[in-house]
Amino acid sequence: MLTENKVRIVRFANEGFDIKRDTGAFSFYDLEVTDYSHDYTLIRNRDRIHSQSIDGCYCHFYKFNVQSIQDGGILASRQGHKINIGYLALDHAVYARNMRPDKDKTRIVRVNKEIRDPSNGNTHTFQDDSYMDSYAWVRMKLSLLIERTNEYLRTNKTDIVPEHLSEIFLTGDDQRSMEIK
Repeated sequence: MLTENKVRIVRFANEGFDIKRDTGAFSFYDLEVTDYSHDYTLIRNRDRIHSQSIDGCYCHFYKFNVQSIQDGGILASRQGHKINIGYLALDHAVYARNMRPDKDKTRIVRVNKEIRDPSNGNTHTFQDDSYMDSYAWVRMKLSLLIERTNEYLRTNKTDIVPEHLSEIFLTGDDQRSMEIK
């Protein structure tokens, strides 16, 4: 939902928008995507923020599949939890999944690896990403995420937004910028 140039953020959790250390398996990249149709590259280990060093909470924004909270849904364990609602400005950048709005979960950011040749000191770059890198986190403005969501709905002729497109990760700075209702 959009209200006065703000985007609704929802979290199903009795503890509200609590900020905790992330212990997930997916990477957080220090990169803001400004155009999801553009290809970006980064270097693994140089541009990565290890998930053990970032604090935040998982939420959903704008449109999301409310069936996820029902029996058998991906958020079924959150049934009966408090529904927390906040609002962030459209131009606010948050962490979102590294995916384009297609059914194939095409990555926006490709990951490379640099290897230094010990014999001559030259650095060589090789592609080093995998399908799992589409689940990594990159920063995008909420306005771009809404555009990505709407394009997904339009091109896939559906009214159900998959979790990987509606889920965001809020940091403490994001939470402090949020207007909580």
